[in-house]
Amino acid sequence: MLFTLHAFAQTRCDCYDRLLNLGMSYEERYQFQKAIEVFKDALNFMEESNDDVEIFQGLARCYDTLANYDSSVVYAMKAIDKGLGAGYFYSYTPKTFEFLPNDERLLWPRPGQEVNWGLFKLTQQMFGADQYFRTTENFESQWLPDSLEQYKMPIILSLFHLADSNNYVLQMKIFRKFGWPSYNKVGFFNAMDVRGLMHNVRYPGFGRHLLDTLYVFGRNCEGIRTSKVLKLEDNRIFHGGDLVKGSGKNLIGFSGADRYNRIYNLKNADSIRLAYNMLRLKEDVPPGETLPKDYKPIPYPKNYFCLKKYQLQ
Repeated sequence: MLFTLHAFAQTRCDCYDRLLNLGMSYEERYQFQKAIEVFKDALNFMEESNDDVEIFQGLARCYDTLANYDSSVVYAMKAIDKGLGAGYFYSYTPKTFEFLPNDERLLWPRPGQEVNWGLFKLTQQMFGADQYFRTTENFESQWLPDSLEQYKMPIILSLFHLADSNNYVLQMKIFRKFGWPSYNKVGFFNAMDVRGLMHNVRYPGFGRHLLDTLYVFGRNCEGIRTSKVLKLEDNRIFHGGDLVKGSGKNLIGFSGADRYNRIYNLKNADSIRLAYNMLRLKEDVPPGETLPKDYKPIPYPKNYFCLKKYQLQ
């Protein structure tokens, strides 16, 4: 195990990360008023430079569910101001979308907005290569003669690795030039797509280096939350990048079907989760899923959520 359980920090960044995760847990349990309360408390810890839109998406979804469209629009527009396209709300909260104002902020790029078009084309190249090799239409059953069928999967996996390793090189070039390529820096949203990162962290070697780079960004409150990087770590382990390759185990119960019964070391899972700003398994398990019978939650550290009213037992 490569994890070192650091002391439980109380930086604004950690407080924001923990409260955001708690709010999303309440939302997942259909406790929308409680989720709204927690999300708003999390906003008090959000750095001005933070480009994160998840909290505004969460608030917009909760208010939309409660049919409070005046409030849902307020937070939808905050997410749009941080670069999220209005199409998100068309897809996920269509009622809120109907109430969005006819505003130039809904356009991209906005009049006079500076966009790093070279970087934009590069990120489209990365995403295009990733999706091309993962689109089943490109590998129909007859793309090889029957005599070579046995080589089909090895060839496909080699192509995956070729695309992913090339994208990793491009990702690291972007990080060296921009740090985390936020909307404020580059003029467009999602310049570093988590879907691409999810694939690339799986590989031995460069996957570990990529994860360590992301942890630095997370702890510096730059672009990606620490708890989200831990989920990528979980995905890496599940796909064989660490521990026992091919075992189908995960680290903290995030990856794979029947995911809670695939945890590599259930006894340590909560400790790892809390060291990286996540909730315990007890609060994280969604409705309809169950935890292993031998699971025993550990106590939260004092003031883990940075506000006395959130002392969960």
